[in-house]
Amino acid sequence: MSLPSAETWWHAQRPSWQLRVGLLCGLAGLWLGASLPPQLSLWALACVITLWVSVSLRWWLGSVFIVLTFGGLWAQLSQQWHQLTPQLPLSSTDQPVTMVGTIVRFPDVRPTTTRYHLALSTHGTTPTTDQILLVSSQPSPQWDYGTTLQFTGTRHPPRNFGQFDYRAYLARQGISALVTDPTDITIIGQEGGSGFIRTAKRLRNHLKATIRTHVPDPHALIAVGVLLGERESLPAFTQSTFQRAGLQHLLVVSGFNVTLVFLCVGYALQWLGPRVMLGGSLLSLFAYVALTGGDGPILRAALMGGISGYSLLIGRYADGRTLLLLSLFLIGLWHPALLRHDVGLQLSALATLGLLVFTPPLESLLTPLPSPHPSFTRLLSASLAAQLSVMPLLITHFGQVSWVGLIANLLADPLVPLVMATSTLSSLVGALPVLGPLSGAATTTSIELLLWAAALTGWVDPVILPAWFGAFSLGLVCLALLWGTLSDSSHIHLAKNKS
Repeated sequence: MSLPSAETWWHAQRPSWQLRVGLLCGLAGLWLGASLPPQLSLWALACVITLWVSVSLRWWLGSVFIVLTFGGLWAQLSQQWHQLTPQLPLSSTDQPVTMVGTIVRFPDVRPTTTRYHLALSTHGTTPTTDQILLVSSQPSPQWDYGTTLQFTGTRHPPRNFGQFDYRAYLARQGISALVTDPTDITIIGQEGGSGFIRTAKRLRNHLKATIRTHVPDPHALIAVGVLLGERESLPAFTQSTFQRAGLQHLLVVSGFNVTLVFLCVGYALQWLGPRVMLGGSLLSLFAYVALTGGDGPILRAALMGGISGYSLLIGRYADGRTLLLLSLFLIGLWHPALLRHDVGLQLSALATLGLLVFTPPLESLLTPLPSPHPSFTRLLSASLAAQLSVMPLLITHFGQVSWVGLIANLLADPLVPLVMATSTLSSLVGALPVLGPLSGAATTTSIELLLWAAALTGWVDPVILPAWFGAFSLGLVCLALLWGTLSDSSHIHLAKNKS
């Protein structure tokens, strides 16, 4: 079969390129709109200017400005809808106030505290829809999702920590104030929030208890974190070891875990036909997002998996770069501040785009080098691509980076599917007489290997780097990723074939 001509090929690929440009412009507008204070009059003026530009200039430039302006205007409106920069009245005399609120997210367990995201219904005698973060000194959860509490406490604004903008981090969740160790706590009800989320939370608690049947700590804590996203308090030494090794992302649910769930369910159901396979995969994604709490990286991976599955069902080619941009754009339409303030989502997006853009050329460069197996070269290329993509952002936000992270990820990344598989098995059959101890032993062994991989490189202190270096390197990486996003990857394959 003859290859299509260059003109035919260009017209066939051009819509995908145009779509990526449009999505990038929309994301830029959403990011800018979420970064600026809400001034709708300026954006209305920008819309008028955009219409004039569309008529006066070439159509493609006008389209770019239209999409950019739409994204910014939508983000400006969203700031008011979500109250991302709320000016909530604090107690002027710093006196305790009685409040009533419902826990609307899963408890966030820290080594010495537990944090609850509450939506208030009353503040004193005044009805309100404000949201606060209740901080309890108890390191284990006392209340669960959907519990309505009446308590007395003093609200105070959050404080930033070093380079980390904690206020912005809480603001993108709608939280403007903290209440620490309230008194006179009374449980009013336990049926608040979504009934579906409450059911998911009960199932989550059951799976967690089943894992703990035959898996000891800290292995059980890691298994629950990797599988269910439960942020329970790990020993300080274990947390420090994973942080120094650059493996802290393995202790919680990430987009990689969601991808594994999607692929495994799809593979198991493929013999039932494409429609059943897609339906089962989408249901598994929906259930897994509910089980894990639905953070930014999880939503991004779930959207990419759902869109790619639908593309396969209708027989359309799905470019990974387009899928990533489209999933981020949909998240931005729902909540623009996630693009601006959610560091986890930013790291997940950069790592995914780096895998798509940098892995092929890196694999081409590393292929001539001696390697024990071709799969090792592929794994090294993927790990190096992800590390290069996220390292500047880590420096920008945290001022340090693990210089042994590449080695640690090469050792630990292949263990993640094994840990997820054994943890899933323990959560399902852990309570059975014979299979329970066997699955518990398998889970403990796989996590022990993960701990060994972290300990092998976790003794090395991270490198402290200035923020300007992180910003400069982030700019270079973003330019390289932008070029890779808008370019045609087939040129790389053509160059390979010619060589």
